[in-house]
Amino acid sequence: MTGRENKSHPHFADMVGMAAIFAAGVITGTSFAFVQTTERAVGSPSPPPAASQSAASLAVPSGGRAAAAPLSAEMRVLAAIWKVETDCGRNMKHGDGGLAAGHLQQHEGHWRRGCEYLGVDWPWPEDTADLVKCRHVALANWHRDARAALEHGDVEMLARTFRLPNDPFRKDNDEYWRKVRKELTTEAQR
Repeated sequence: MTGRENKSHPHFADMVGMAAIFAAGVITGTSFAFVQTTERAVGSPSPPPAASQSAASLAVPSGGRAAAAPLSAEMRVLAAIWKVETDCGRNMKHGDGGLAAGHLQQHEGHWRRGCEYLGVDWPWPEDTADLVKCRHVALANWHRDARAALEHGDVEMLARTFRLPNDPFRKDNDEYWRKVRKELTTEAQR
């Protein structure tokens, strides 16, 4: 029974997904302190963050301060991808001819693989409007496709694998990496 059908335990899918993320972090030594759920796996997606939200605030819980701790490699890359893909949520049009949706412009196959890994049933494209869910899905896919890059903080491999998990060094991915690298550099200079 999925979280959508089981009305008596609406948080079960989220709990299973969070347990998978935590277990993966324990196994790999990756910190998932930024992971938080904004809602149950059922219902409508959370509203997109305010356009004024900075990319650096992605990992900071409410009431926290961005200067308190440096962002992990995966959070820095997610912030840069968010900027490249949707200008931090300011341009949420579907990309790739309607095949990509949401804050990180994720394709349906990418979304479903990540949800499967997390053990959740978040609908695509509806829940791609929830930035936190998008980050969960991206991170889950990196655990599947680029675990070594996560462990070593290899931001280039994370960015390339996000876009083309089966062929990250394909020639047409070089321009994507340049865009993400530019955002990483810009953010580091702030």
